[in-house]
Amino acid sequence: MNLSSYTLLITYFIASLGYSALFMVRGVGAPFALAAGGSAALSLLFNLRGAGAVRDTLWNFFAVLALLFFVTDYLLLSGSLIVSAARFITLLLTLKLFGLKKNSDYLVVFGLVFFQLVAAATSTVSPFFFLILTLFVLSGIWATIMFTVKKDWQDSSQKELPSIEFGWPFFISVIFISFVSIIVTLLLFFVIPRMGLGLMDHKAENTHKVTGFSDRVNLGDIAPFKTDSTVIMRVSPEGVPRGLIYLKGSTFDHYDGMTWSKPVKSEVLLKKAPDGRFYFRPMGRKRPALVLNIVLEPLDSEYIFSSSGAFALSGQFRHLWLESSGGALHLPSPPFTAIEYWVHTESSPLKEGTADRRYLDISYMDGTPEGERIRGLARSIVMGEKDDNKKAWKIQTYLKKNFRYNLNPPARGSDPLADFLFSTKEGYCQHYATAMAVLLRAAGVPSRVVNGYQQGEWNDLGNYFIVRQSDAHSWVEANIDGSWLTFDPTPSALAAARPSRLFLYLDYWRLRWNRHIINFSLDDQRDLAGSIEGGASRLLSVLKDPMTLIRSSSGRTFLTVLFIAAAVFVFKAVRRNAAGNRAGRTPAFYIEMTRILKKKGIRRRPDETPLEFA
Repeated sequence: MNLSSYTLLITYFIASLGYSALFMVRGVGAPFALAAGGSAALSLLFNLRGAGAVRDTLWNFFAVLALLFFVTDYLLLSGSLIVSAARFITLLLTLKLFGLKKNSDYLVVFGLVFFQLVAAATSTVSPFFFLILTLFVLSGIWATIMFTVKKDWQDSSQKELPSIEFGWPFFISVIFISFVSIIVTLLLFFVIPRMGLGLMDHKAENTHKVTGFSDRVNLGDIAPFKTDSTVIMRVSPEGVPRGLIYLKGSTFDHYDGMTWSKPVKSEVLLKKAPDGRFYFRPMGRKRPALVLNIVLEPLDSEYIFSSSGAFALSGQFRHLWLESSGGALHLPSPPFTAIEYWVHTESSPLKEGTADRRYLDISYMDGTPEGERIRGLARSIVMGEKDDNKKAWKIQTYLKKNFRYNLNPPARGSDPLADFLFSTKEGYCQHYATAMAVLLRAAGVPSRVVNGYQQGEWNDLGNYFIVRQSDAHSWVEANIDGSWLTFDPTPSALAAARPSRLFLYLDYWRLRWNRHIINFSLDDQRDLAGSIEGGASRLLSVLKDPMTLIRSSSGRTFLTVLFIAAAVFVFKAVRRNAAGNRAGRTPAFYIEMTRILKKKGIRRRPDETPLEFA
């Protein structure tokens, strides 16, 4: 294979990395990316057949059309500079692949692919992007060598480009140099101080759309998301959970027959305590029962999630808002990337005082036949019970036993709640939570509806729960004896299929990527420096008293492995020295040259000197 073919193939490999990165720019669209990739494959056949490059005038004409497309796309279609720029760069790359004629054309291709990777880097935090970037570094070094050899040959000779075979030593050397570059880059990544200035703190292109966390939620909004398997967060419990974990997002206290809302919305800016926590409820006398470590994916909502009994939250963010009317927590704006934080909970219910009268409001039913039927149903369920806690359990049991879970319930009337209670008797979590909250209020128990997520499925590889969009859930909080207690009247749905082992491994890798790369902070650097300092001090103590290493079993194992490695190294060095002596210290380049010539059928006779052979 000659140098031109080598250069062409490595150029198309690099271009394929650019098209792969294009799929990570959310908003570009799979049809556009597939069409561009198909055109690039067609250009490869075009170049292999030697059809000749597209003329510069024609290429410039199409480049102007691509520029006009970029302006139109940004102003009328996408509205996103990143998406429009990624499409524009991809169009230029595809056009240039049809016009590979001069050495500068190859350089333009490399530059366009680099900008494709930059566009992907600004809109994704996927670990697969790191794989593409690593391959780009490896192939970029290889392409630079090919391009330099080709250019030097053309500058020094007018002859046809030679056929060249690059052996394994050359290939391994390139790989080694590339990995050294990557390792040095990673070391710089961990060493350079984190500033945390928030310069890139804007809405990302890869944020996940969620519902149920605004000021108004219609009955039925959650249904389309119950079949979405997108991962929303990962929750690692530090302790033993008591029952299911409910991850609380937003609360609602007003229902008008169709929509839940929160007309009274008072917020408090929480200040971080000296211990790094945001305290939003007074801590009781008992010790914390559970700490939840949550890694939250980028969402298009500013709400973050706590749990029942939570009294404090800690994380790397500087500001946190508390909705005093419902206990919901949110950041000043939606997070740009995945965030990690800890929720601190207490085992006993937290006393918060008597609930406001608005948590008993069902005035929308006054004077309506449906309202009278609902009030009568509440009286028949509680049967004159005086204890609020027993009332709540009776209503929850009634709904669980007499109704069926269905994501697509039939609609037969204008009042969805009355339709659910008396007609269809089928629905999903929003129907059950609304029904229980209204029945509790009709029975004289203050209540509110909570939107959030259930704990999801367990990943035993990292000991954490994978919470998906399909785990979106609504439940009820009832104020009983001054404490808001959690009730969930929704019967269990059909169990989802267990994820494959491969998915669990990939998800565990992604979690580690988010924790140790994406969210690597100044505090992590301090912890890393402290670990290194601690290890160095232990090493110094061992050097001062070597017997401590010999006395421990792990120390003896380490010394044994070190002795074996040293023995193998010495043995190989002696053999290499003996072989060198036997060869009369022949230069390595001469041995390599004779080996290559021997493959070509040219052998030196025993009676020939090196000069005669030359």
